[in-house]
Amino acid sequence: MGKFGSDATLDNALSECAQFGLKPAEARLQVRAICAVVDGWQAHFAQMGVAPGEVESLAQQIDRPLMREQRASV
Repeated sequence: MGKFGSDATLDNALSECAQFGLKPAEARLQVRAICAVVDGWQAHFAQMGVAPGEVESLAQQIDRPLMREQRASV
């Protein structure tokens, strides 16, 4: 749990970065790197042979507005 209880947000996850031995700036750099990888998930999945219908189904969760907004805000 983070500062905001069990709220599933990046801000809440970052609120406990010290638990992982990271300073806030370091944690944000790590999150930015992960977000960059996640943003390319559709191309990667397609390259790995995941069926287009499955990619579309997953996109409803991975690329829903809240998730995209959080990745863009870091």
